[in-house]
Amino acid sequence: MLMAQDPNSTIEALKAIPDLVWGGIIGVLGIIIGTFLSWIPVYFQLRHDSKERSISLLRDTYLSAAEKFGEQINYIANFYITQNNPPDGYIEAISKLNILGKDETIKAVNTLNDYLIKTMLELIPLKDRIDYLGTEAKNYEKSAQAAVLRSQKALKDMDEYNLQNVRDDSKWSLFQINFDLAQNDGRNIIEEFLKVNEEILKLTSELAENCQQNGQAAVELEIPIITSIRKELSTSFNEHAYREMMEISNMKWKQNLQEHIVSRKKVLDEFIEKWSSALSE
Repeated sequence: MLMAQDPNSTIEALKAIPDLVWGGIIGVLGIIIGTFLSWIPVYFQLRHDSKERSISLLRDTYLSAAEKFGEQINYIANFYITQNNPPDGYIEAISKLNILGKDETIKAVNTLNDYLIKTMLELIPLKDRIDYLGTEAKNYEKSAQAAVLRSQKALKDMDEYNLQNVRDDSKWSLFQINFDLAQNDGRNIIEEFLKVNEEILKLTSELAENCQQNGQAAVELEIPIITSIRKELSTSFNEHAYREMMEISNMKWKQNLQEHIVSRKKVLDEFIEKWSSALSE
């Protein structure tokens, strides 16, 4: 058992310490306290700098991830005309936000991602159908060209036979049959080509409408992500200005769609005129 120490003996022991020693002790304590006090502002400065660096790194990470989300939404909005693969970095962006973000951010990110996956699964089959019809239209174009060449060859054979000043009705009938067959095949091919392209335009308009609707819905789901990230970074977010900017972008998108449809119709008309004229020559 420890023995109780007499307070008076402790006081007497302290009194017995020489003044010189007391001066040394006080001096050492003064140095320690002074050093500690001088480090206080340094400590707070270092902590402030560390916090600023952390926020800066977080801001850069969020900015990069937000760009990838924007690229993916833009890809969906223009999926009806794009021939490119989906933009890179989207999956990595989701992973970063799920690792670094707070619960509100993670929930908003996963909600948008689920919607984008569902959207692509709905849009891809329609796009594949349009691409297939596009290949079919190119094949009809090649067939039309072949029919024109056959028609021109039949005419050339008939002209050369006339120059021979020989009249063989059976041979002439063969030339005539070849010419008529080429003409009929050409007209039928043009008719089928026209039907295929009308179907392409119809499906393209349908796909474009779906792309636009899904793109706008995705933007609405992106807003909670932006709001949550801004909250984490303690920066304000003007949602009204953001929506105005998106409305301008939407109007530009509709203009691009109309220009695309007009361009496709112009190409179609030029094709019909070209091959119809070739067959009638």
